[in-house]
Amino acid sequence: MHKLKIKLILIAVIALIVLPFITAMNPMQEIPSEFGSLEEVLIWIVQAGGATILVGIFVSLLLENFAFWHGLDYRIKLGATLLLAAGLGAAAEFVLSANLLAAIPVWIKSIVLMLLNWAVMQYTYMKSKATTYAATARNGTN
Repeated sequence: MHKLKIKLILIAVIALIVLPFITAMNPMQEIPSEFGSLEEVLIWIVQAGGATILVGIFVSLLLENFAFWHGLDYRIKLGATLLLAAGLGAAAEFVLSANLLAAIPVWIKSIVLMLLNWAVMQYTYMKSKATTYAATARNGTN
């Protein structure tokens, strides 16, 4: 009975953390082709479900390349990705609400923006490769 209560409390806490991101996400949301400013990125992360999308890109581009990730139980992977998305969304909201962007040097903003645009381009490339790019060669049709 005690373990059941702990599980229910854990589920409730996870739901409270994740629910704002799920409700903010538009299921038809597309990733912008590029971002023009760091503020634009933060707004997208907070208001358009960008946190979950960026964590998904992070997992697919980085963590999927490590054997330890594949050895983890699916519940640990799910919990880790949900907590990462919640943390990213909360951090973005904090930076926006505390107006911390003004304190970040321009060169750091440029590097972060370049890395984010690179990740978005990689995601777009993977998506187009899976559906259109070289599809005829993979399918054996000309």
